[in-house]
Amino acid sequence: MASPILHSQSPTLLKIAGLGAFFPLTLGLIGTFSPYSGFKLFGLPEPTTPQAKKQGANLMMFWGSRDVYMGLTALAAWYEGAGRVLGWLYLCGTLVAISDGVQSVRETGGGAWKHVMWCPVVVGIAGGLLGWFD
Repeated sequence: MASPILHSQSPTLLKIAGLGAFFPLTLGLIGTFSPYSGFKLFGLPEPTTPQAKKQGANLMMFWGSRDVYMGLTALAAWYEGAGRVLGWLYLCGTLVAISDGVQSVRETGGGAWKHVMWCPVVVGIAGGLLGWFD
């Protein structure tokens, strides 16, 4: 039997999942308001030409807005007490993290672990919210 914390009706699990929504929200706000910080955060080479700097900043803002959306969507599900919906959102979030890891390897030759290291934890939380351990 799994831990009672991982039970789909556990208020503690729902609170943990709600708190977890602040991670993508915070990263997204950083990327939106300080797009150049994303290069350092993800170990990407900073662009050098003016056109590349503009394009790089715009791409980081795309990344930021995506993460803000993911965080706010998860917070909305948490606020409404929609644990199953939040579980599905967490599962979808792992796909985003895996995709980001693949893109990191394509761009820099490494760094995937920075993106996927939390996937097992997130899948565990999602599984609990979806009733896999009931």
